[in-house]
Amino acid sequence: MWPVFVKPVEGKKFTGKVIRTPKDLIGLGSSFENATVICSEVVDIVAEWRVYVRYGDILGVKQYYGDWEQHLDPEIVKNCIATYEVEAPAGYGIDFGVTKAGKTILIEINEGYSLAAYGLSDLSYAKLLAARWAEMTGTVDECNF
Repeated sequence: MWPVFVKPVEGKKFTGKVIRTPKDLIGLGSSFENATVICSEVVDIVAEWRVYVRYGDILGVKQYYGDWEQHLDPEIVKNCIATYEVEAPAGYGIDFGVTKAGKTILIEINEGYSLAAYGLSDLSYAKLLAARWAEMTGTVDECNF
């Protein structure tokens, strides 16, 4: 049973964490609610990358953790984006990890209205934010050029 990785289903109620004993659960969540969680096996991730997507197009790929020599499998990235495109928002970030074994895995998808840029160009970052905010507010995306 142990160890297990736990993270909340809804938003960022708490940071995902490896649980090795019941004591590791202290400080997670709230005594006022029972948060629904996702549990998974612990994976040894050696590098993490964020892919910035706007209207289905990749604007940039930026590493935010780990060994810079470990690279993503671009086919897995493209397949994930294509699969998600049916329900995807206008702008989002999709995070991938590279395991110690060299496998590219999907970590999570993040809303485009509040992403960290991690070195994405100012113009691309602004266009991604504008696309998502326009979609959420039902207004015209003035940066759609």
